Amino acid sequence: MIKADDNIKDYQSYPAYLTSRYTVFLALLGHVGFLVLFIFLQVLPLVYVNIGSCLIFVSAIFFNRFRFHRLVLNLTLIEIISHAYFATYYLGWESGFYLYIFCLIPLVFVYRIISPLNRRGLLGSLLGCLLILYFSSRTWPVIHPLSTVILSNLTLMNLILTFLVFVILYSAYSLSAMDLERQLRLKNEELENSSRIDPLTALSNRRDIIDLIQCEREKMLRNKSHCCFILGDIDFFKRINDSYGHNYGDDTLKQVAAILQRTLRKQDHVCRWGGEEFLIVLPDTDVAGGKVAAEKLRMGIESFSFSSQDISTHITMTFGVAPYDPLLAIEDSIKQADDLLLFGKQQGRNRVES
Repeated sequence: MIKADDNIKDYQSYPAYLTSRYTVFLALLGHVGFLVLFIFLQVLPLVYVNIGSCLIFVSAIFFNRFRFHRLVLNLTLIEIISHAYFATYYLGWESGFYLYIFCLIPLVFVYRIISPLNRRGLLGSLLGCLLILYFSSRTWPVIHPLSTVILSNLTLMNLILTFLVFVILYSAYSLSAMDLERQLRLKNEELENSSRIDPLTALSNRRDIIDLIQCEREKMLRNKSHCCFILGDIDFFKRINDSYGHNYGDDTLKQVAAILQRTLRKQDHVCRWGGEEFLIVLPDTDVAGGKVAAEKLRMGIESFSFSSQDISTHITMTFGVAPYDPLLAIEDSIKQADDLLLFGKQQGRNRVES
């Protein structure tokens, strides 16, 4: 979308920023064109007015870059109303320069930093300016009369330009809205992912694994396939924390998670169940296959040299393997694996029970 200004993400200011950027560049370009037009028409006061207008919009570009949105809006309001007043005063109502006041209406709605009460006040002020300009132009003489043909062409030009301004402002606002929607969607995806991932080990957490088990349940019922759980627990993990500190314990958990992931199959799911416990879901696997997988994990952990902070240790894990019965609650099947894990602890640890 807009890459140069991706640092501007504020929901309140970003639409105002993007729309203002288009508005001030468009206004600057338009007033350069008016400057040439009034030189051609030899209306010197309006030439000077447009020189001042160009300087105002050059300043507005600078202010908008630093997100002084209220100042940019005020400058735009003052300049366009003043320009409409002077052009109408010198050339008459029929020249159509009052139409640019209508271009301010979208800006009032785009600036979310404006409160609803102030927005209504600004809209009322614009209507008041338009009415005052209309009735005043009925009483003052035209300073620089133009031919009917030139006035008709000016009116048509201003009408077309006003329409184009509306289209461009709407497009700019839509662009900012789509960009904000994209950013919001990405943020929601990040939050959703972070809510399903254990921040320490980068494994799935309980919420994520339960949803995965629900999906496996549907497949089991449809295909009449097997599935089993492995619940593993690091032996004497408290001693590791007490002896080497919690940072070393955290590094140990990360290394255990990495061993589990690279040892298991791609279709298997592993999560940090809590503390030093890890739950593994093995789709299309019965208890016998689960026991083989758990034994492979146990041997991998036992033979691995865990090192961090210039400290090297060896640890072991105990595993409980239980079948998943899709007709039972998920917690009941996991509790079976937990009971077997507890039994393995009582039998001396560093073993697989099924």
